[in-house]
Amino acid sequence: MSNQLRKLRELMKSDPDKVISVAMDGFGVPPQTVANEAAQVILNKGKDISFADGIVATEWGRGKTVVLFHGWGAQRGRLTGFVEPLVDAGYRVVAVDARAHGDSAGDKTNAVDYSKMVLAVSKEISDLEAIIAHSMGAGASVYALKLGMQVDKLVLLAGAYNWEYQIKIYAKMMGFNQDLQESFYQYARNMINDSDDWGNVANFATDFKQAALIFHDPEDKTVPYQDSLELARNWPNSKLVTLQGLGHSDLVTDPGVIKQAVEFIQNN
Repeated sequence: MSNQLRKLRELMKSDPDKVISVAMDGFGVPPQTVANEAAQVILNKGKDISFADGIVATEWGRGKTVVLFHGWGAQRGRLTGFVEPLVDAGYRVVAVDARAHGDSAGDKTNAVDYSKMVLAVSKEISDLEAIIAHSMGAGASVYALKLGMQVDKLVLLAGAYNWEYQIKIYAKMMGFNQDLQESFYQYARNMINDSDDWGNVANFATDFKQAALIFHDPEDKTVPYQDSLELARNWPNSKLVTLQGLGHSDLVTDPGVIKQAVEFIQNN
């Protein structure tokens, strides 16, 4: 048991009114990871660049731009399996470290903040062709569309779109009962202070005109398959590819997924 979790459970007994504010101290602080050896080899072949507000990225190739956004607690090496196939297909590829991840600035972020970063990065790229995003990066990219991002194609990998569920799961991991989980969610909404009802960003997709290719494995233990099922049902110009045996993470390196993603970007 972590020190923070132990502290929270002790506080629940001694001062339950304070426990939510203390839990918020750790909310939005991602775990730090580094690229594995194979990803680092690809990163070393690229050129490091930066965007506004201390956001760091790496680029490869020339042509219209495809941007890669990783999930929670990952970094820009996570989706490097897409780099060489996209470069070979004639694209410039940019892999981004989200705020408070990898080499980018900051020590905290959240899904809404991530979405605003995706929007800001997209505005700095004049020839944006497509986005490929995993997990929270996929959810953030969907909400960035609602915020006005201009891009025609998205490849979404095991995306987290039901943010209310994710926040309450975090609270459940802290040992909160159902009432405290609801209070924590409302506290988080107030802290994030965004006007949209972003509890489930899949609800916004009914108005989207972009083309989307959505991948998810029903056996994903991190983000429910239901998230992508709802998104695909709501999104008129989308296709859901149901995977088997890849879970939440292995799809980002799967040759079949990568091939389908590149062909989708080329042909739409």
